[in-house]
Amino acid sequence: MEIKLAIDYKSLNKKVAHFIVHRSSLILFGVGLLFLGYCVLIWYQDVYSYAWDEVKTQEYMNNKNAGTNLNRVKFEKALKDVERRVEESQKNVENVKDIFRLGQG
Repeated sequence: MEIKLAIDYKSLNKKVAHFIVHRSSLILFGVGLLFLGYCVLIWYQDVYSYAWDEVKTQEYMNNKNAGTNLNRVKFEKALKDVERRVEESQKNVENVKDIFRLGQG
């Protein structure tokens, strides 16, 4: 038994184009709905269905523990700089020359 299909491609193209043109808002809504569903799925998996195996967990712990080393010299220098700025901000400002007064100086 042999089945032969006679398809008129010009007519089919016209029907498909007519459907796309006249139903474009419906098609766009469907594509947007699919995209939104995909985004919600990705978000759900990222927030609620996360899972690390033991190797990845151990690697994270090793990297976290070895991540930061305190450079004591730079830290003390930064503390001295902060203290110097605090002292400068607390100085009496009355003795400072006013640069905005012209001719009195």
